[in-house]
Amino acid sequence: MFIRKVSVFLHATFHTQARYHTLELIHNLKTHLILLFVLFNLSLFSQSNNLEGIKIVYKIDIDGFQKIKLQKNKNNKYKGVLINHIYKLGFLRRKITEIQKIEKNTVKKLMKKIDEIGVNSIDKINCWSLLKNGRSEESLKEFVKCQDSTTTCLDGDGTSFKIRNNNSIRQFDFECLSFNEEIKPKTSQNRIKAIEILKAINYEINLKKSFEEFISNLKKGDYIYYGVNILSKG
Repeated sequence: MFIRKVSVFLHATFHTQARYHTLELIHNLKTHLILLFVLFNLSLFSQSNNLEGIKIVYKIDIDGFQKIKLQKNKNNKYKGVLINHIYKLGFLRRKITEIQKIEKNTVKKLMKKIDEIGVNSIDKINCWSLLKNGRSEESLKEFVKCQDSTTTCLDGDGTSFKIRNNNSIRQFDFECLSFNEEIKPKTSQNRIKAIEILKAINYEINLKKSFEEFISNLKKGDYIYYGVNILSKG
């Protein structure tokens, strides 16, 4: 009888302690979740405040290894960066990034030039949307004309433009775009404007030279960029 009572007592004690630890774990988990929720909302609030101070932003991603960001704030202050990046090959592929600041006067000059070229009048290209209402003879002709005015890359790389003007955001992409691309009679006005924008940027910032200087400072190893180009150093 005594042994049975001790056994019941120990079982009840163990059960109470296990329940206590479970409740403590639940309490700690709830505390951590609440803390994460507060931090997440503070982050969103901070990002929102930062965006409210921005008037215009131009982001241009060139073939996935160079990015240009030009920004004008509501107090008419300018800033910009050129970002070069490459991937180092190994057991795990590692991204290596270099950020260069662009002088304020250069940013201001570039943003003015890009506006003059007509970046805000570039339409988002989607040739397949011409066939959404059926494949009539007329719509097929327009589709073929649209396809002829664009260029297709075998490796799928291209240049992406993202424009933020106050609260509106627009994005459009061009395959195989280059600042030294030959403009042909069939080249669309959208593509011509995009080429002229890259020319203006390259005139102020030598993109090729910047990237070559970046890779010249890399350590020994194998690297990949532009989707298929492999660079070996050492």
